[in-house]
Order: sequence, then structure tokens, then C-alpha cells
Amino acid sequence: MTRTILTLCLAAMLGSCTLRHGDFTLMATRNIDVSRIGEFERGPRVEGENMSHIIVFIPTVLQPNIEDAIENAIDKVPGAVGLTDVVVRQRAFWFIYGQAGWLVEGTALVDPRMTGLAQP
Repeated sequence: MTRTILTLCLAAMLGSCTLRHGDFTLMATRNIDVSRIGEFERGPRVEGENMSHIIVFIPTVLQPNIEDAIENAIDKVPGAVGLTDVVVRQRAFWFIYGQAGWLVEGTALVDPRMTGLAQP
């Protein structure tokens, strides 16, 4: 009996809840000139997150948001203006210490004019 309770407590402490909120074809927080979309190139697969640390009951960020997670992912690739083939997840776990926030993963959509690699 005590082993079962101990196992459940350990699982609760180490477990986390991740919810997949969806798959998106294109996601951006910046203005994209869609008339030039054919010029854009696919960059590497990137991840971004916006997490709040929770210590006891006190969060370090009041409300993590998805926009900052998207921005963090886009900023990882020079010249990126958005993401394609995007997966959005929300993650949370907590016992005495925990985290809650957004995870965004997608393929960078790169504007060659912004990287200086555009063909003349």
C-alpha cells in the first residue's frame, strides 16, 4: 500500500501535462508580403518557448503567451519572417517547483532579401 502511494506521488512530481493545440500551415507575428511568398525559402526546423517558472505557488511570469514563443522561434534564424508546418503545444508541471507555458515548433520561412543572400 505504501509503495503504491509512493509511486503515485513520484509520478505526480515527475509527470507533466502537454497539450497539443494544433498544426498550422503558416504562422507569423510579423507582416509578410504575401505577393513575394514564392521568393521565400524554407529554413531549418526551429523551436521557441515562453515559459513561466512556478516556485511554490508564485509564478515568475504572470501569463506566458504564444506570441512570444513564436517570436523566439523566428528569431533563431536570420532573415526568418514566419514559420511553416507549425505545431503548438502547451506544457505544465508543478509540485514545489514547476513550469507552465507555450512551445512552438516549425520550419523557418526565410526572406532572402533580409539575409543579404538574394540573387540579383
